[in-house]
Amino acid sequence: MPKAPKVKLSQEKKLIHPNSRKAAQLSKQEAHRNRVQRSLSDTTKKLELLGQKLRWYQEHVDEEKMQYTREEACELINIYLHRFDEELEQIEIVHSVGKRKSEQHRSRSDVIRMTLERERADFDTQGLEIPDVLNSKNLTLLR
Repeated sequence: MPKAPKVKLSQEKKLIHPNSRKAAQLSKQEAHRNRVQRSLSDTTKKLELLGQKLRWYQEHVDEEKMQYTREEACELINIYLHRFDEELEQIEIVHSVGKRKSEQHRSRSDVIRMTLERERADFDTQGLEIPDVLNSKNLTLLR
């Protein structure tokens, strides 16, 4: 009669010594997965912000104009940079009402201020990325 086959323990059921080569390999694989996931989430956030910016321009482009001049494009950018002014005024009104100093909308106002500072710095140094409204073909695509 033949012998019964030996049952092998799978790698998953064996304990791995923390200083072994296998442990180093597994930790390297996990670090790689984390790095790739973080990179994908960063890319997704950047594309989402770009999509929001393009949507804003799409909503605020004048339907009657076939082409913008440089001055009109600068005016559109200026309107874009001041898009949060009304919300900041509302937050300031809420802060001014009442005797106590409230920190109710502090985080939102801080996020708005940081965003505006970053966009103004980009505009002053390297320029803001906007759709090409100077070209009539691109402007019709934006609409």
